[in-house]
Amino acid sequence: MKQRFLFEALEDGCLVEDTGAAPQPAPPPMPARARLVLRLVGRHPFRTQPELWRCLNEFDRFRLVDGGELKRWLRELLAMGAVASPDVRKCDVTGNRLPTWVVAEGSTP
Repeated sequence: MKQRFLFEALEDGCLVEDTGAAPQPAPPPMPARARLVLRLVGRHPFRTQPELWRCLNEFDRFRLVDGGELKRWLRELLAMGAVASPDVRKCDVTGNRLPTWVVAEGSTP
């Protein structure tokens, strides 16, 4: 069985396999708002979405507009595998049972 190795081509930033396959484009960079939410979850693990919203400063709240956009980015990051939702507990803000959020293993906030 032939081993396959990946390396990053320095000239064009594409991932190239040594099997002779065509270069694959590098994945797109993470949007700034997604990085903001990832850092927020890293600073405040095991918090619900309304609790995370309360942890934001005024400038970052302005950047995210409302709690709905925070929820959307949490779900996007969950789909990317950057965050995880390991538990459901009673939220200190709303009193409802909501998922908590943590940075997934292997992701850097």
